[in-house]
Amino acid sequence: MNVFWPWNRIAVLVAAVLLAVAFPAGRLQAQESAPPTEPTVLSVHPLGARAGSTLEVEVQGYLLEGARAVWFEQGRLQGRVRDVRAVPAEGNGDSEGAGEDKPVLLGVRAELEIPSDALVGVYRFRLVSTHGVSNALMFRVNSGAVLDETSQPHQTPSTAQPVAVPAVVNGRVTHDGEEDFYAFEVDEARELRFEVFCKPPGKPPDVVGLDPELTLYEPTGSWFDKERTTRLAYNDDPSSYHVSRLPQLTYRFLRKGRYLVGVGAFLGGGSPHFSYQLRISDSSAPTFAQLDRNGRNRVPAPWNERAFRRPIGSGRLGLLRSRSAGSNGTGRDGPLTNGAASSHAETAQPVPNGRGSPASIILVKEQENGDGEGNTLSVSIPGLVEGTIDRPGDVDRYAFKAERGQQVAFEVETPQVGPPQFNPRFGILDEEGRELFSNVYKRLGRQLTFYLKTVEPKTLYTFERSGEYSLVVGDLTRRFGNAGFRYRLLLRPQIPHVGKVGTDTDRLNLVAGQASKITVTTDQEEGFSGDIALVLEGLPEGVEFFPGTEVKAYQGPVPEDRMRLRFSPQSESVTILLLAGADAPATSLPVKLRLLARPISDEGPGPGLLIQEIPAMVVRPTGRAEES
Repeated sequence: MNVFWPWNRIAVLVAAVLLAVAFPAGRLQAQESAPPTEPTVLSVHPLGARAGSTLEVEVQGYLLEGARAVWFEQGRLQGRVRDVRAVPAEGNGDSEGAGEDKPVLLGVRAELEIPSDALVGVYRFRLVSTHGVSNALMFRVNSGAVLDETSQPHQTPSTAQPVAVPAVVNGRVTHDGEEDFYAFEVDEARELRFEVFCKPPGKPPDVVGLDPELTLYEPTGSWFDKERTTRLAYNDDPSSYHVSRLPQLTYRFLRKGRYLVGVGAFLGGGSPHFSYQLRISDSSAPTFAQLDRNGRNRVPAPWNERAFRRPIGSGRLGLLRSRSAGSNGTGRDGPLTNGAASSHAETAQPVPNGRGSPASIILVKEQENGDGEGNTLSVSIPGLVEGTIDRPGDVDRYAFKAERGQQVAFEVETPQVGPPQFNPRFGILDEEGRELFSNVYKRLGRQLTFYLKTVEPKTLYTFERSGEYSLVVGDLTRRFGNAGFRYRLLLRPQIPHVGKVGTDTDRLNLVAGQASKITVTTDQEEGFSGDIALVLEGLPEGVEFFPGTEVKAYQGPVPEDRMRLRFSPQSESVTILLLAGADAPATSLPVKLRLLARPISDEGPGPGLLIQEIPAMVVRPTGRAEES
């Protein structure tokens, strides 16, 4: 049984109270988001449907005048705009801070068609209006039937909407203080999972979103109140930050009977934009996140090697070499040879590389003996260790050799449960048992007022002397451990390469005769010192791009952080200017621009890396798109 209590929300609650006292609601909202200057969608309702169905949805947002198309980024889903109307201010929960300069909130009624063979998972779509293409919203395709929230009040335990397990329900937390109740029957010893899918709040200007909370109740009654319920479990945080930002609960019911699950918003907020999809299933069924990850319709995730969720396997060295200059996509050194194999033959084996030949990395699996103490296993560099912190206080130990001046990268993956539940901490000890370093990063926090410590998924180190060393792995606090606290830890040579490359935009609406810009940030990992060439492919007719410079505001002196390069890459930014000619023809639908990065050094150029596909349109200065 997993029960998560909101201990980490105390600071957030205090901050919210202080903000509410210091800033009235209207002032706070005005500070969070400025009026949009291009089409902006806030919400869609309902949030999902079954494959093979046709349904009507309403999308609300700004600058959607003349909306004429629903544009899905992937898959074969289709949509048609039926009409556009103004949303009454008294019913949209967005009247605070409204002014003459603020656009009118519009509702777009659209019909969506989902093919019967559509893959289960999340699809991203946008609206096209006379102002261009909007930001993206998410719509979920489900394999089974999807219920709609009843129109009858069900905000109390006695009026809870009955559902049969398994179930998927489309709902919405419309009013402040609202909690939607759903009642279900369950057999003894059955274990169920409860999860919510929704659009979470983002950073300005996309701040509108539901921060959901899940509560599980048993209707017990009492002498004073026959409707009284007992709370069994609660969660308003993700089960694992490295998998999903949305909460879920897993609970084993000891008694057969009728139970309730409630869905609300953290701090009791409500809005017509707070749509959600509640799923109740057996704990053995795939989660929302697993369905999204396994679905082929999923948009490829951007490169991020500094996250506990990224997979680490036998192909890691080749993958990193493919992002380095002079590699031609295959790596410039060829496969690395194995180091010394583990002395425990039954726990050391080559990791298959998918082509029938052994890989260069040896996998060492941690074992526990009968007394519950872990054996010290030997691992080489490169080498991959795999184990589980299966009980409080459990510590796994591995031995390895390193040479003087050897530059090693340590990468940790938590394939099942990660922070904040499992916080994997490892340390490297010398022959005398002294800890040389760990994956705990200590630095000065915001405004230099406190120290911030975090466990990091990647750590770099250069050994100052040759010798034998110990790798010690455990949970950060030593107080927790279970079968889900699995880890994979890779010891490998450092490989200079291009890391994460990202932009500050998810769409481009290019006004004919005007310029737009994209800021691209590039990470140089593990001492990469070459150049990175950026290319934009697929530009609309009449559009050119040029490198540019931008004057940035002075941020003040940066305090010295000697450990930063051990845990963070070097990062650089560049500005790309896009100029749409005055006679550039307007586009009726978005085109996908392909942003590519290519590492270049004295050894030669590396392969082109696809960074992002950016929907783009050319619009007329009057806001009237011409048919291309």
